[in-house]
Amino acid sequence: EHPLLLMFVFKVVVAALFEEIAYRGFVFGALIRYGDKRQAIVISSILFTLIHLNLISVIWLLPFSVLLAWVRLRENTLWYGVVMHFVFNGVNMLLEMYHLDLFTSF
Repeated sequence: EHPLLLMFVFKVVVAALFEEIAYRGFVFGALIRYGDKRQAIVISSILFTLIHLNLISVIWLLPFSVLLAWVRLRENTLWYGVVMHFVFNGVNMLLEMYHLDLFTSF
């Protein structure tokens, strides 16, 4: 009944939460235990970028992922990254909706 709301919840909220848990929680956490901090940042960021399966998005996803991993390392919490990822996804979705002229659906 509310497809835009569902799209927002899954694309913005759920994606940010679960991707941060997976890549900055499990992957980065495991890599940091067994290796160098820089290697952990680079490897987890490359893996995060690759799961999106879009060559064009490498331009912004890789630097964004490096930033999120650095924040995770520096602050030792996932929550700052979750909020940053939420805002990033939210802005992207709003821009996509604007481009597709979906605001008239509200």
